[in-house]
Amino acid sequence: MKQRAEKISIVIPTYNEEDNIFPIYKALRTMFAEHLPEFDYEFVFSDNCSKDSTQQKIEELCKRDKNVKAIFNVRNFGASNSAVNALRNSSGDCAVMFCADFQTPVNVIPQLVEKWRQGNALVCGVKEVNRKDSESISFARTLYYKMISFLADKEFVEDFSGFTLLDKTAVDLVREYRSSNIIVNNVSDLGYKCAYVYYKQEKRAAGKSGNRVSDLYDIFMSTLVSVSKKAVRVIAILGMSLMILTLLFALVYLIVKLCIGGEFPLYKYAILSAIGIFGSLQMLFLGLLGEYVLNVKTKLTKGKLVVEERRINF
Repeated sequence: MKQRAEKISIVIPTYNEEDNIFPIYKALRTMFAEHLPEFDYEFVFSDNCSKDSTQQKIEELCKRDKNVKAIFNVRNFGASNSAVNALRNSSGDCAVMFCADFQTPVNVIPQLVEKWRQGNALVCGVKEVNRKDSESISFARTLYYKMISFLADKEFVEDFSGFTLLDKTAVDLVREYRSSNIIVNNVSDLGYKCAYVYYKQEKRAAGKSGNRVSDLYDIFMSTLVSVSKKAVRVIAILGMSLMILTLLFALVYLIVKLCIGGEFPLYKYAILSAIGIFGSLQMLFLGLLGEYVLNVKTKLTKGKLVVEERRINF
């Protein structure tokens, strides 16, 4: 009996990518034919309610090729949610998180697969620094990574934005997580050691990025709280320290006032002390609240990331 060929799932989130749909399909088919002919494939498109003809073009591909699958969401739930929902619904022996804009080169996929063949359950594509970026972008990127790296209490991959190959065992673990940002920057939560492949990020082939400011902010904050508890603990420790210093200052001032007197009215001292104490308590309580939120977050492992309108070829 002929042995079943292993299948590679390519997960492709989309939003207003009408000019890239056919080219990315052609590029992926060519790549499989030339470099990975021994593998079966499936392309899982996950569209976030595009406003252009993206969905119509994906539907056309689904009619041509039954290995092309589609999930259409009822509205835009954000790139991360859409991508991870599609990943959860992939059926390959491994899955590759991919972008439809050609910024992640198709010819890097065989390198990821080769690392997977060597026994790595998790292979991360890491961008080489783009020296052509403006100084402001370079500074912002450097500041972001330095801050996250300083606060992180687990493995953190710089210049990694979700271009990942996951073995089916790792995909099974992703299905247990409620948060979609498990794939962005904090893949170490899956427990596997990452293997790395370095690549040069290309310019977007066509169209404009669908990432909203709110999406980027969500990724930043989710990454910050998921890679470390240090941020909220620093706030709690700072609040406690300020409260202790305020109480010491109040005690010293009271002793000086009672012993040698002075022109500073006692009621002003009381007001300033109260402001300092209550301000410190607020920082302390916010830090403790953050600890509770982090604790609850780790327990919420399941739930819907998106609401789907329909599926094709599943």
